[in-house]
Amino acid sequence: MPLGLMGGMLQAPQPLPMETVAQCKTYRDAVRLSWAHRRSSGMTLRTLAELIGSHPPHVTDYLQSDDNEKRRDLPADKLGAWCCVVGNLAVQQWPSYRDWE
Repeated sequence: MPLGLMGGMLQAPQPLPMETVAQCKTYRDAVRLSWAHRRSSGMTLRTLAELIGSHPPHVTDYLQSDDNEKRRDLPADKLGAWCCVVGNLAVQQWPSYRDWE
């Protein structure tokens, strides 16, 4: 559903195909998938951090592929903002998919 804004429209976050989300083994995989399918491919991590109210080094941790247990995970209180900014619901879809396995 489009949301009216001054100067344009903002599309609500959309779900990704469940077969795509099903390939994620971990929460961090779902976060990376969500970022990989972001609506604005030119968005930087700095911009993402600013828009979700996080620090750039934290966002870098959320997206690291090494899955080191010392890395920060995307916190629950940032999920709504994350989905709106990247434009998809993959991170929120993943737990639902895991429940149905």
